[in-house]
Amino acid sequence: MKRYSAIYLKPLTSEPQNDSQPFFYASGNGTLVYRENESAAPKKVTTKEAEEIIKDCGYIPVSIDWSVLIGFDKEKQKVFDLTGRSPEEIEETVELYERLGISVVPWITTEFPNITKWLVEGKEEDFRSFQGRDREDEDCLVIFYNVEEKYAKVKVLTKEKQ
Repeated sequence: MKRYSAIYLKPLTSEPQNDSQPFFYASGNGTLVYRENESAAPKKVTTKEAEEIIKDCGYIPVSIDWSVLIGFDKEKQKVFDLTGRSPEEIEETVELYERLGISVVPWITTEFPNITKWLVEGKEEDFRSFQGRDREDEDCLVIFYNVEEKYAKVKVLTKEKQ
């Protein structure tokens, strides 16, 4: 599959036609970024926001495959779509709380009250287990924290995979 560094709109192309074209590209962490034009500030966007922008430009999105963008990471985009944060930002925050010896649970339940699920993965003594929202019909954010190795991992379980 051919991949592109950016997708430009008005007209739809993979190469800029002028400095005023809006465009999408993948950020360094793999999530979608939108710029109204070459001099506009970049804005991280969810896939729903990106589809709305595409509609506003006069196109009809059917099934957009963002993986055509170089550096795009579907799993990281799922986390951003659900939380508005990158996985790295969440992981770093969890690790900071844990290393300082401060309970991360209040931060998680405040920041992600209806989407967080803590699951035991691997040996029970290696992972703390907290049970948050447990709705099978919705996507949920899963945060793993390895107590022994002191690292966090974040992913999204989609309703189809639960």
